[in-house]
Amino acid sequence: MKYFPLKILLLLVVLMLAAHFTTVHLLERYLVYRYTREIENIYIGDTAPLFAGRLSLNEAVGRNIETFLQKRSLVLLGAVVDVRVTSGDTWVYPAPISLDEDMTGPLSAAEVAAENYRLMSQGLSVTVRMLMGWNAALVLVIFAFYFIVAAGAFLWFYRAGARRAKREAGEKENEIQRLRDQEKRQLQRAAELNQEKERLARDIADIKKNLLEYKTAAGRNEDAMIDEMIALEEKIQKNIALAEALRLENEALKESAQRFQNEKQRGSKKSVLYGNIEKRFKTLYKNIFFHKRFFDGFLDLVDDMKIKAEEAVKQINENPSAVNIKRKVDLQKSREKVFEVIFAYNGRLYFRNTKDGRVEVLAVGNKNTQIRDLGFLDTL
Repeated sequence: MKYFPLKILLLLVVLMLAAHFTTVHLLERYLVYRYTREIENIYIGDTAPLFAGRLSLNEAVGRNIETFLQKRSLVLLGAVVDVRVTSGDTWVYPAPISLDEDMTGPLSAAEVAAENYRLMSQGLSVTVRMLMGWNAALVLVIFAFYFIVAAGAFLWFYRAGARRAKREAGEKENEIQRLRDQEKRQLQRAAELNQEKERLARDIADIKKNLLEYKTAAGRNEDAMIDEMIALEEKIQKNIALAEALRLENEALKESAQRFQNEKQRGSKKSVLYGNIEKRFKTLYKNIFFHKRFFDGFLDLVDDMKIKAEEAVKQINENPSAVNIKRKVDLQKSREKVFEVIFAYNGRLYFRNTKDGRVEVLAVGNKNTQIRDLGFLDTL
């Protein structure tokens, strides 16, 4: 389609992904901040059992944090939350494995209370890290939201392009019809002028006849009759000139209408040639992939260069390693390895190797189209 919004589509995809990543990142930062504040408010709980030695600080912090996390819906929906509590260089949560306690037996209540007091006196530090996995429900919902917004925007631009193409086609048809109507009016006007010319010719003939009859009887009116005849002849000449001008204008209108028609037919003919050439190349050269850009450039070549270009394609299809490659094209933006082959002195053909060992012919042209072709290759 002439007005297919390809650039808009690429821009919407980039914006959608950028908005999705940004939203997920900001959501993770917000949840880390929020969970840190909430955990700091509840992770110690009641301090009475801690100072009495009935419960160790590790057990109290672990129980409170795990209870907190179990009540959070985001954890149930696929978010990974990593909470760490330290006191100086000592880990409080997750609780470290103590080998001394296994060897010496359980600590007394006084020892537990003293250890709890020591850890709390050093100050507790809470660190929260969160990762929203790609399979998390909330991440999928955010992605779906931005996808729907991008799809709606693309649909709007697509419909606008379709309406524009339809409007231009209608305007062209209306212009052709207007020129045809104007041609009909000019033909009708020319026919009326021809009739007027014939009538004036008859009048002149009658006047000349009457002039001869009256000349002998009214010699003194001869000058007046001659003047009248001259005036009528001048009028005829003016009408003849007007008829000739209308004829030329009518021919110009015919040529204009024919140009519109030829332009329309050339578009249809080029589409037919494109399809035939694409079908023939894909049938004859089965070891090669052909990019759409190749067929566009091939149709623009002159006949001699088309023959040379097809010879180069045939050589690539039969034995790619024997192709005389002029150079490897240095692209500014793309990392694709594209090679250039010269044919017919100023002809240029570009191809690249695919992952499966085959060859993809990308574009073809001449020295005049080289800059445009290199610009296309840079977008791969």
